Amino acid sequence: CPRCQGRLVLRVAQQFCPHCCQTYPLDQHGITTFGRQTFWGHSLTPAQMEQLVNAAAHKGWQIALRHHLQQLTNTQTYQQALSEKAADWHFLLNMPPQTRILEIGCDWGQITTPLARHYDEVHTLDANLLTLQFVYWRTQQEGLHNLSFAQNDPLEWSTLPYPDQFFNLVVLNDTLAWIGAARTEATPSEYQAKALQEIHRVLRPGGTLYLRAKNRYAYNNFWGHKSENGVPFVSLLPRSWANKLSRYWGKKEGYRHYTYSLAGYHQLLANNGLSLKQVYAEYPDGRHPQGMIPIRLPQAAVTRTKTALSNGIGQRLRWLIHSRIWPWFVPSYGLVAQRGEKSHAGINLRGCPDPGTDRGRAARAPSIAEGR
Repeated sequence: CPRCQGRLVLRVAQQFCPHCCQTYPLDQHGITTFGRQTFWGHSLTPAQMEQLVNAAAHKGWQIALRHHLQQLTNTQTYQQALSEKAADWHFLLNMPPQTRILEIGCDWGQITTPLARHYDEVHTLDANLLTLQFVYWRTQQEGLHNLSFAQNDPLEWSTLPYPDQFFNLVVLNDTLAWIGAARTEATPSEYQAKALQEIHRVLRPGGTLYLRAKNRYAYNNFWGHKSENGVPFVSLLPRSWANKLSRYWGKKEGYRHYTYSLAGYHQLLANNGLSLKQVYAEYPDGRHPQGMIPIRLPQAAVTRTKTALSNGIGQRLRWLIHSRIWPWFVPSYGLVAQRGEKSHAGINLRGCPDPGTDRGRAARAPSIAEGR
């Protein structure tokens, strides 16, 4: 139970908590609805999304994406939803098939589906019921039946509806920056810390968090790439300035989509009991990945990685890989963190500036283990 942490009892068309007497309905697909807040963070309207779900149920998920998503958005969004390359990072973790996984924020199921193919148990949590229904049809039509789905309020409002130390792996795919956007009583960083504490709670000792997150100082932000709230340059500014600029652009809530530098992510994770073990740079970015480059490899390994990058994107990134400053400016990171262990020597973040405070102090993060 997300309200009292009591164990739920399955009844007809609902889950019941005998401790606080709360009931949570099940829809016709077996998706449990825990959420009570209204929040819609999606590229489609609810009516458009409902049409897409109906098309997926009756015509197939691929036809639904092609006939609805591609026409309503753009080819890039369609290709992102169709491709499963965004889940290739799981091969780097060497997790056993018996791994129990929680995915927070399932998007179009492009990560959910390959995870369910390779691992025995996948739990998917999202704030939007229609999103979960689409991913349900996608996975069912792919012959995958080892999943459970739950709709919950955004983590600003709620706790995770799972028991302590339940999961081997938790996945946050471009979700952290949205935590803090649905509620404004506290700062986004406070809500993000609360969410990470919940993730720490449900992870088993030694369990893994895979966090895909945008880099606050990505090179494309310097030439006007828009933030999640649609305003350019705000991630580069001190938070108070970003709030003022966002309000000038008509965003009444100000700037609520916090991203961080590499040092900033390390500090945020460490403050909430999660030890960063390995960092990957995703190119060209996390939503359309063509590959992943481990940060701070030995020089010989970097040379081999550079040689392997033969396409145009790889050619443009070579100067960044060769330089010592390239981890500061890549578009997004794939961060592998572990529950309950302290960092030790390995990837050294000293010198990676994080002017995330208004005082603009340089970050002096302890070094981080280089995972294999």
